[in-house]
This record gives sequence, C-alpha cells and structure tokens, in this order.
Amino acid sequence: MRAAGASRLRRLAGIAQRCRCSHVQDGQGASTLNRIEHGLALLRRGPIAWIRDPEARRFLLFLLVGGLNTLVGYGIFAALILIGLPTPAAVIIGTVLGILFNFVSTGLVVFRNRTGRLLPRFVAVYVVQMGMNIAAISALERSSVPPLLAGALMVPPLAIFTYFAMRRFVFVDVD
Repeated sequence: MRAAGASRLRRLAGIAQRCRCSHVQDGQGASTLNRIEHGLALLRRGPIAWIRDPEARRFLLFLLVGGLNTLVGYGIFAALILIGLPTPAAVIIGTVLGILFNFVSTGLVVFRNRTGRLLPRFVAVYVVQMGMNIAAISALERSSVPPLLAGALMVPPLAIFTYFAMRRFVFVDVD
C-alpha cells in the first residue's frame, strides 16, 4: 500500500474508532463506499458527531462554500442565457469563470491549500463536469425543459460528483 493510502487508512481508522464505526476499521476504509457508510454512521449518531469529525467538517464546509460557488456559477450562466447567448456557450463561459472562483474559494476555505500546482487537476474535474452538464442540459432541453430549469436540475448531481472527484483526484493528500 502506498504511503498516502496507508496514511488515509490510519486516519479513517482513527475516526472510526472515535465514533465506533467498525466498517472503516475492517481495512476497507479508503473506498468511496466506505466513506459514504462512515457518513451515514455519523448521521445516525447526530450533529455532534459531525462537528467532532474533521472529514465531516470538511464536507460541511465544502457544501457551504459550494453553495456560494453554485450561486456564482449559476448566476453567470443565467445572466448569459438572459442576454441571449446559446446554451452551450453560456455553460462553457459560466463554467470557466466559475472554475477560477471555485479554485480560490474551495482551495483556501475548504482544503486550506494555496498552491497553484493543483489547478490542472482541479480544471480536469471541471472539464468532465462541464461535459456532463452540457450533455444533460441538452438532453433535458430536447425533452422540452427550459434551459434555466435544466441548469438548476443539474446542480445537485453535479455537486455530489464534484465533491467526490475533488477528494479523490485533486485534494487527495490534504488533511
């Protein structure tokens, strides 16, 4: 096992021990499924467990900062649609401007990371997200869903995708 993976597993095992979550101690703690199970175990224990758990605090902070990022990104997208830009152009421009804002806010506030070396991976996650967004909004528009509603409907699934992609591919070794 790589040093980073072993470190993460030890950290998750420590979290699990504090909250008595046997599923993380079983040696499978680094998987996304087990992180979800860990989050569910924390939910069952109540809000105090979330406040004490560093990964849970990071996720809650991600949601709060993500809310601000979503408002900024969706606001740019909506403004561009309202001034008459075609939907794909509005998505691309809104996403590019949103990425720059998100990198600063997510990196500094959520992950306490000021280095620009993670920007290429951060951008790669958003390129994938942008492709998913364009495809989904286009499909929804073909089903007679207006573009503003289609964009709003895509916010929750894309937020979930983005969090897991950031933790898995961008801010992997940030504790």
